[in-house]
Amino acid sequence: MDYLKIVNYILETSLVGSLLVVLILALRLLIKNHMKKSIVYYLWFILILKLLIPFSPESKFSIYNFV
Repeated sequence: MDYLKIVNYILETSLVGSLLVVLILALRLLIKNHMKKSIVYYLWFILILKLLIPFSPESKFSIYNFV
């Protein structure tokens, strides 16, 4: 096993999760009164799924393409 790859993956996943948390919180602040509570729960559910599922499908439209 290559521990450097594992640590890199954990850091990368943590960074993406943190960015999603900031995005959700900013979205809630911007449109707090216009968003249903169920939508907020769905946003948090998507974040939880992203953190629990260790892989994601390949896509041309990814934030990693801009880095």
